[in-house]
Amino acid sequence: MMKNNKRAVLHILSSGDTGGIEILCKEYAKHSKNNNIFLFPWRAGIVTDAMQKAGVNVVHLNALQRNFFKTYFNIKRICIENKVKSIVIHHNAPALLLYIPFLKKKFPNIKVYMYAHSAAKNMFWKSNYIKFMYYKPIVIWASKRVDYIIAISEYVKSTVIEEMKVNPNKIRVIYNGVDLRTYKPSTIEEDNISKFVYVGRLVKEKGVENIVRAMKVLPRDISWHLTIAGDGPEKKNIEYLIEKLNLKDRISMIGNCEEVPKLLSQSGIFLHLPNCEEGFGITIIEAMATGLICICGASGAIPEIISNKVDGLLVGKSNYKEMADCIVELFNNMNKTKVAELKKAAVNKATHFSIDEFVKKLDKTVG
Repeated sequence: MMKNNKRAVLHILSSGDTGGIEILCKEYAKHSKNNNIFLFPWRAGIVTDAMQKAGVNVVHLNALQRNFFKTYFNIKRICIENKVKSIVIHHNAPALLLYIPFLKKKFPNIKVYMYAHSAAKNMFWKSNYIKFMYYKPIVIWASKRVDYIIAISEYVKSTVIEEMKVNPNKIRVIYNGVDLRTYKPSTIEEDNISKFVYVGRLVKEKGVENIVRAMKVLPRDISWHLTIAGDGPEKKNIEYLIEKLNLKDRISMIGNCEEVPKLLSQSGIFLHLPNCEEGFGITIIEAMATGLICICGASGAIPEIISNKVDGLLVGKSNYKEMADCIVELFNNMNKTKVAELKKAAVNKATHFSIDEFVKKLDKTVG
């Protein structure tokens, strides 16, 4: 249902599953003042259903990717019927990017945006040789033909410039947002910081094994317990490492957590030590909004979120020994006042990454 007679913004996604992009779009749809249409050409899913139940204007074509022109004609029809002003392509699937020249030729007055939801090498599927061979040239080709590219961080912007040779003036940085109303400052006392937590996917890139190794080298006189919330292909490897290092009594793996705000509010320190260069860091913002002390690897966009020793603590990328040393220093040398200052500063920094700020900037950019 259209909100009024204003021209629409068409958002194109590849599927309606529970990935980060889909969830972010669901939150955007909830708060946006634009006339948005969310098009799912191929697969629907949990997010698609939730958006429809919330009254969001969702179009699901249930098409096959090989039906290229049938899907294109449907997109063209939607643009004409709804007087579309802008098109935002959220996924880098070649079948979606190949629509760009056709749309630009048919609708020269419509602005087309390509969304960089990750660093350029991840958009190229660099970890998969077969996909990389055809993804990279198509993504670069598409980047030259859209009007603008939206990047989720300055770090992602830098990778787009370097890898795609895109003019910096063509890129708009819009940080992802978190609904801060969901996250309340932690009830944990300032001096009770022994409850550690990690929330996120259990994949190699996230480096959860680095956190486990950091726990092993902590001095025995430090009291702590780590909760790992999340699931993924690395689960068994992490469980094996925990057992191998004799840490089963001090580390709990709870799988996917449906009450992340509650879990965070009962914790004192958030740990994140990825192997990859993070494009952003939604879970870090959630932890900061809860007033946790975040100890994170200085990779990718994380230094854009955390100012070291001001609103969190940064250590070297994948450096578990440095993380352990940072924890020891925190326990031994920081008094209650400093801990309280870090927690307060973290809550304040999180406001820079609110869902309201994200929606306002994206509305203005594409509306």
